[in-house]
Amino acid sequence: MNSETSFPSIKSEINLFGTLIIQITLFGLLLFSFVLFFLFPIYGIYKRGIEVMLFPAIICFAISFGILIPSIRYYFFKRKLLAREITVTDKGLFYYNSEKEITEKILYSELTTSNENFDIRTINTTTTGLIPLLEIYIQSETNENVMKRLDMNLPLYVVKNRYELYAHFLKGISIFRPDLTIDPIIFHNYFINKDSWEINQKGKISWILIIGFIIILTALTIWLIFLFSKD
Repeated sequence: MNSETSFPSIKSEINLFGTLIIQITLFGLLLFSFVLFFLFPIYGIYKRGIEVMLFPAIICFAISFGILIPSIRYYFFKRKLLAREITVTDKGLFYYNSEKEITEKILYSELTTSNENFDIRTINTTTTGLIPLLEIYIQSETNENVMKRLDMNLPLYVVKNRYELYAHFLKGISIFRPDLTIDPIIFHNYFINKDSWEINQKGKISWILIIGFIIILTALTIWLIFLFSKD
């Protein structure tokens, strides 16, 4: 039996609304930085004179260049090299850029055991946010075990089916690498039904509602603090 037929490939799906919100927010912040740290100092020099505004303008220009130059370099030069699609196949996990070139791949055959209680785990870091990363180990060309942390997300894009990608990749590990052990907490973290490998939509929706409630409560608290601090 063809393994591709018995284990079909799935691709990342982009949440257009969430992606639009993120990109508008980021570009809005860049525009705000440009106005605040570049245009305002120029206006200050025009209104108050170069003698008064020279030192503040130099500081603001340095800040603006520190923000804008890396952003422009990323957007115009590095953007095409970054992953824009995630695919899980019967061979492993693949990240593709906008030119359909592979930027990173994790093959099932490369996976190896770890010195931990489980070979496949999840881990939270200061940069992962609320969703933990998937921690795996691969064997390098020098036969060393190298730890890698996988995030089913894409720069400047919101992946709509990231949990499905996690589930399908883990299912592939269970089929093609049954010698590796998977931490049971993973199924809870990614809302995966370990019998069907499908996503528990009720648990996922409940988590989204909890996050939404926390965001609304935080915004309300900030608004109340601002409101009463005016008195």
